[in-house]
Amino acid sequence: MYYLNLPLKIWKYVILFIILITLVIGYVIYRRQDLKPFQRILAIWLSILLVLNFINMYYTINNYIKYSTVVGEKGPKGVQGPRGYRGNSFICNMCGDGGKVKEDVYGSNVNDNDQIVENEKLMAGKCKFPFIHNNEFQYDCTTEPREAGILNDASVFGWCATNTNNDLSYKTFGYCKNSDIEKRRFESRKTRASELSNYQTTNYGVLDVDIITSNLSEAKCPNGYEMIPTDLNENTTGKYIYMCVKKGLDDFGIGNLNVVLDDAVCPEKHSLIDRDLNAGTNGQSVKICKEKVNKNFIKDIKIQNTQKCPNGYDLVDGNLNHSIDGSSLYICVNKDVGDSEKKIDMAFIYGKDNQLYFFRDDMFWKYNDKTQRAFKNYPMKINQMWGKLPKQLDAAMTYPYDNETYFFKGDIFWKYDPQKGKIASGYPKTIKSNWVGIPDNLDAIYIKNRKVYFIKKNLYFLYDDKIQKVKAGYPKKLNNKFPYAPDYPSAVVYYPYKERTFYIIGNQVKIYKNQKEISDSPKPLSDVFMGII
Repeated sequence: MYYLNLPLKIWKYVILFIILITLVIGYVIYRRQDLKPFQRILAIWLSILLVLNFINMYYTINNYIKYSTVVGEKGPKGVQGPRGYRGNSFICNMCGDGGKVKEDVYGSNVNDNDQIVENEKLMAGKCKFPFIHNNEFQYDCTTEPREAGILNDASVFGWCATNTNNDLSYKTFGYCKNSDIEKRRFESRKTRASELSNYQTTNYGVLDVDIITSNLSEAKCPNGYEMIPTDLNENTTGKYIYMCVKKGLDDFGIGNLNVVLDDAVCPEKHSLIDRDLNAGTNGQSVKICKEKVNKNFIKDIKIQNTQKCPNGYDLVDGNLNHSIDGSSLYICVNKDVGDSEKKIDMAFIYGKDNQLYFFRDDMFWKYNDKTQRAFKNYPMKINQMWGKLPKQLDAAMTYPYDNETYFFKGDIFWKYDPQKGKIASGYPKTIKSNWVGIPDNLDAIYIKNRKVYFIKKNLYFLYDDKIQKVKAGYPKKLNNKFPYAPDYPSAVVYYPYKERTFYIIGNQVKIYKNQKEISDSPKPLSDVFMGII
């Protein structure tokens, strides 16, 4: 049914015409000789009822046209409401420091008690002045509590808004105690922006090292840390001891490790991890010292039974099980990860949060488009979020026609259950059983405008959801869609936030817009997606 968007005056004449037609039809029916008396009476009544309804519609429209623009008399004044609470003058509060040129102040994530705070509303950065708090304009860091009923952990140095809402209330905040330090960090970030590639190389790696002890073999590292699964008290009667490693991209990380015995002092600029690696034994105390640096981080750490480290790894002098009968254990560190180790396996946009995810081996990263870098505490183990999936996956997608997420490797695929946070029951299944015409051992899946393309080698297959198989006329040559693109891509992702398609191969990214390559493409993966290595 179509809605006829006609003026009301026209509708009046249409209704008059319909009334005339109804009367004519009623008269013709009444004059028919073959009708029985009750049929003739029924026809008359139906005609009358129809005519009356149309007459009512006519007068309704006519009265609406006549009176819709008429302004009636002003009604009586209503009952006065209760008086509101007394507030502060918005205008008067603009006095004080308003208009003065002030030196930039930067908020950090460290409170007055030297505690690093984790809070969804905390974001270190340049303070936004003025901001409104407690109905007053704030032109400086304020020591007033941010919210009623919470502990005021900035009662001395104060806090400021680092981002504001439309009403100038704080959206995010930062502490002012380490303002100078945060300012230097900010300025260093601006400096490194021109040297991004070098920053990616030197400032990715081991950010921190910790030691945990437990009476149980099933010990857990702190959030964001990955356990090296070698008991540092191996083959002894002592406690279970494990090394926990945090990896990522940051301004500071671990540059060196040292092993010290008994009460030996750590080398200069090193700090002690105060955990005895011989705890629970009769052996000498063995501890580890770590040095924090601002570049050239340790990229990887291995713990092994021999002093002969793998190629590219250097030995840290000292047996972790010194003076006891347990297995000899040594630390090997690597500071130079080759290009082959920086290549991703696949990438896709997860439909539940519309974020871009990268996968390599048994790890994955989540990319934050707002900050233009990977989210904090990434990479994570695949099984921490996605359930029991194999490492080195071929491809993944959130299928636009059912909004379900699928992972592919070899000749099988898995469906992910986001409600349970694991693989859906009944999976894995074979690709050929559900995706007719799609080859095994995929290289990538490309989705744009609800069209799904499966990519293998130098070919792409357009899948038709209506017929549940590959569309006729496919596969086609991949370079028809992506000119000059090499075969065997790691991932092909249409990124709607930038209206770009990223064609990833190895550690390089070709960037396309409307199937045309951007002039400064290709780029290193780490330059395009900061923190993804």
